[in-house]
Amino acid sequence: MSEATRSAPDPHEVAAPAVPAGAARGALARPTCCVIALSAPKDGAGRTTLAAHLAVAALQRGLAAGIVDLDVRDRGLTRWLRRRESANASLGDLVMPAAIDGAPLDAEGERARWPAVLEAMRRTCAVVVADLPAGCDVLARDAVARADRVITVVADAAGEVDGLFELDAAGRDSGRPSAYARMIWRQRVARARAGGEPPDWRILRTRRLGHDAEADARFEEAERRLGAHRAPVLADDAGWREGFARGLTALDLDRAAARVSPAANALRDLLIAMRLPGLEGARLAL
Repeated sequence: MSEATRSAPDPHEVAAPAVPAGAARGALARPTCCVIALSAPKDGAGRTTLAAHLAVAALQRGLAAGIVDLDVRDRGLTRWLRRRESANASLGDLVMPAAIDGAPLDAEGERARWPAVLEAMRRTCAVVVADLPAGCDVLARDAVARADRVITVVADAAGEVDGLFELDAAGRDSGRPSAYARMIWRQRVARARAGGEPPDWRILRTRRLGHDAEADARFEEAERRLGAHRAPVLADDAGWREGFARGLTALDLDRAAARVSPAANALRDLLIAMRLPGLEGARLAL
């Protein structure tokens, strides 16, 4: 083996991420790590935007947080982080989630690297937010298998429930869980049979425009049939998307304007509902 070959870095070798900005000031805590996997039956419901917001919300609540981008098709979370690094260079004092340095890999490469990435993150972070590829491929399955919380992100419309169940030839709900829902269910069962705690599964509805009784009824039925828990519904607030293209979140915009937006309140309630470490016993907004 040549000297060049011996010194070449292993793309699957992972070093522990840097401690997130703020830890040096004693502002961040690292109790038992909680891994949150954001998943979806299909793209377009705001999964990546929510991942960025969750990481920043955890940091602002005093929890050391890291992000992992497993969406090899889009890499939206990676692009958001790069823009955030640029914004921080000019604005300063943005809270920065930890991230693993390393070249993006294809799906098989990320699947091989994921366990080491997660182990490295667990050493420094209280919360790890993983943005999964939409659907139920092998990478998504492996990520769900190692998660503590699984959030299925779907748009708030009655028709979006169809992604959780198979349809018959006439396009009606057949009563059978979809391949996506079966993937999550099987990972929860496998964890329980191995003597572990199954990941807490929550169905989160985004982009709510107003009260929709039909959607409410269909989602409540889906939660009951699939054994998933409810998450706070997120309204269609422009604040979610306003700063994302610049590497910012609604929370950053709130801080600059000295305000508390509906998005900020919704994120707080979501963090508490998921019983994240360090937030046990906190009160939800009424």
